[in-house]
Amino acid sequence: METNYFTVRAVLRTDKIRKDGTCPIHIVLQRNNVTQKFSSSEFIEEKYWDKNAEQGIGKGYGNLNAVIKKKKQKLEDFIRESKSIGKSLSKEEISNFWNGKSDSEGDLLFSKFYESFCKRHFLTIKESTQIHYTTLGKKIKDFKPNLKLSQIDYSFMVEFDNYLIQTNSGRYNMIKFLKRTLKEAVKLDVLKNESWKGLQNVSPRTREEYLTAPEINQIIKCDLSLKKHLELARNMFLFSCYTGMRFSDIVALKKENYKNGIITLKQIKTNVDLQVPVNLNAKK
Repeated sequence: METNYFTVRAVLRTDKIRKDGTCPIHIVLQRNNVTQKFSSSEFIEEKYWDKNAEQGIGKGYGNLNAVIKKKKQKLEDFIRESKSIGKSLSKEEISNFWNGKSDSEGDLLFSKFYESFCKRHFLTIKESTQIHYTTLGKKIKDFKPNLKLSQIDYSFMVEFDNYLIQTNSGRYNMIKFLKRTLKEAVKLDVLKNESWKGLQNVSPRTREEYLTAPEINQIIKCDLSLKKHLELARNMFLFSCYTGMRFSDIVALKKENYKNGIITLKQIKTNVDLQVPVNLNAKK
C-alpha cells in the first residue's frame, strides 16, 4: 500500500571514487520501502563532504550546495504535487521526471485533478465564488464525463464554449474559472499543452435598467397571501432598493451593523467598508 512518507537525501558515493579523488553525489529517494538513486552530475572529495548536513564543507562549495539543494527540492515538489492531485507515481515516471522526460499529465482524469484543486482552492476563496467552481465541475462532467487532462487543448475549449452557448450556461464565468484551473495544472506540470489559452473569453453584454417608483409600488402591493414564502424575498429585495446594498451584504447583515440610523459593514464582494444611511422605507 502506498504511503505519504518519503525522503530525499544527497549521498556521496564513496564506492565510486574517480581517478581525481572525487566521488559522485547522488540524490537518493526512499519511498514505500523502495530506493531510487539519481545522478546529480556533481562531484566532490570525501574529505570536503558533510554526510549529516548533506553538503560540501567550506566557502568554495557554495554553488555546489545550492545546486544540490535545488535538485532535492525539485524532486520533493514533484512527488508532493503528484500526491496532492491523487496521482500515484511509478519508478519509471519518477526516473523520466528526473531525466527531463516527464509526461505527468498521462491518463490523469480532469475530474480527479479538479477535485483536489477545489479542495485546496476553497480554503482561500469566498463561498459565493465556490459556487461557480462547483457549477463548472458539473458542466464539464455533463459535457465529457471521462475527460483527461491530456485531451484539453484549443479544440476542446472551442467545443466546450459552444456547448455552454447552446445550453445557456453562463459562458463567461465558466470559461474564466476553467482557465484559472488550467493555469494551476500548468504550474504543477500536469498539463503540457497550453493551446487552450488561445480561446478568447468574451465578456457578456450588459445593460443597466432601473425600476421606476410606480414599478416598485406594484411590487409592494403585490398580493402574496397565497405565497407567504415569498414575503421575505420581497422584503429583502425592497430593502436592497432602498439602501443600494447587494443581496450578499443583506444576507450577512447583523443587528450590530446598525446604529443611529446608519448601517456600517464590510462588503462581501469587494471587502470595502460601507456606510449606508437608512431612510424611512428601509427602516419600515
